[in-house]
Amino acid sequence: ETEVTPELAAQIGPDVLIVAVGAEPIIPPIPGIDGKNVITANALPNQYNKVGQRVIVLGGGLVGCETALYLALGNREVTVIEVKGS
Repeated sequence: ETEVTPELAAQIGPDVLIVAVGAEPIIPPIPGIDGKNVITANALPNQYNKVGQRVIVLGGGLVGCETALYLALGNREVTVIEVKGS
């Protein structure tokens, strides 16, 4: 279990962050979540050209894992981050 901090995200150095937190996306209140390099999994088919080589997928459920697999099969380097349960 690793806490995701801005420093960790910078160390991973993603080209894009994909929010994949379910069929009905819930955008978590994270600083920078409204950045131009952040898209939702639902928007991915229409914004695939924004996705660089290194990607963080936020959400380790079904949508997040399917998104990560889709990107990995497209030769992307994918890191999946899941929200810690309470």
